[in-house]
Amino acid sequence: MVRPPMPPLYFFLIDVSISAVRSGMIESSLTQPQMMVVSDLDDVFVPLPDDLLVNLSESRNVVETFLDSLPSMFQDNVNVESAFGPALKAAFMVMSQLGGKLLIFQNTLPSLGYGRLKLRGDDIRVYGTDKEHTLRLPEDPFYKQMAADLTKYQIGVNIYAFSDKYTDIASLGTLAKYTGGQVYYYPSFQSNIHGEKLRRELARDLTRETAWEAVMRIRCGKATYSCYLLLCTRDSVYILPRQLYAEVHRFASTSSCRL
Repeated sequence: MVRPPMPPLYFFLIDVSISAVRSGMIESSLTQPQMMVVSDLDDVFVPLPDDLLVNLSESRNVVETFLDSLPSMFQDNVNVESAFGPALKAAFMVMSQLGGKLLIFQNTLPSLGYGRLKLRGDDIRVYGTDKEHTLRLPEDPFYKQMAADLTKYQIGVNIYAFSDKYTDIASLGTLAKYTGGQVYYYPSFQSNIHGEKLRRELARDLTRETAWEAVMRIRCGKATYSCYLLLCTRDSVYILPRQLYAEVHRFASTSSCRL
């Protein structure tokens, strides 16, 4: 091993746009924490990189205070845009030294900076035609490339998607698909209806049995593929991100791992 095993890292990336606030999404999931704003979307950097990760046992009060104050922090936000791509890059920069699990809570179609997506789902002329299947295909290669980078640094992604509008799950879901993660979808999310479901699924996500830093070597034919082994290297070493769950029996050839 190039270094000793690291403690489990859970990193949360939360959409706080006006639609996320109005849906009640941030109400249900969640000394005064410090907030830092990065306004340059084309040259993302991480402010105070050494202070963005805390040990839960040492900073539980800070974390709980932040979760309690999260809804009120953004209750007056009127921004309808989402800089999801730059935020994803910043999260990757923070996590790359340790790896871990990235939990994304997204309500709005990414519209600013890297990985901005088009509103493809509103064109009703596409439905019922031979072009409808294109809506189920990723639009931007940015997310597939980010998934490859995340996997290289042993980062798995789980996505919690909330929206009553088109958010292009086909593109965003690429992050989970190629990092051994999972997509949780709550269409037309309302906290009074879906809040308990979100709470249960998030609690299971955080407490389920998980193996960290798993590395294996598998030799197989060119036609063999699976969605659980995701980084194909020239020397046939496959790296599985940190989300090797107890349900290893689910290993099945269901989708291509080719990047």
